[in-house]
Amino acid sequence: YVGDIVQGIIQAIGYKDSMYEVINLGNNRTVTLLEMIEILENAFHVKAIKDWQPEQPGDVPLTFADISKAQQLLNYQPTTIFEQGIDQFKDWFFEVYTPAASAT
Repeated sequence: YVGDIVQGIIQAIGYKDSMYEVINLGNNRTVTLLEMIEILENAFHVKAIKDWQPEQPGDVPLTFADISKAQQLLNYQPTTIFEQGIDQFKDWFFEVYTPAASAT
């Protein structure tokens, strides 16, 4: 979730124990593509149209961030679970992209 990443960046800016470090920010919980689709369907109250295709070159079967170094050096702890982040994104999206009622 972007808020967790921003918090990690702020913590990294304040990190002074080394001139250079490569640190992963993200979440260490894997969300499958089907889980993500289902969560988005539920949040937006729509049914996705799935177009199943064969695996493509470069597709990876499993991804997650190894945040152990960020936890150790920055005390980084992502706190927003995926479903909660989608709900917050949905609320933001409709707030920004829903036209305000026009005055009569």
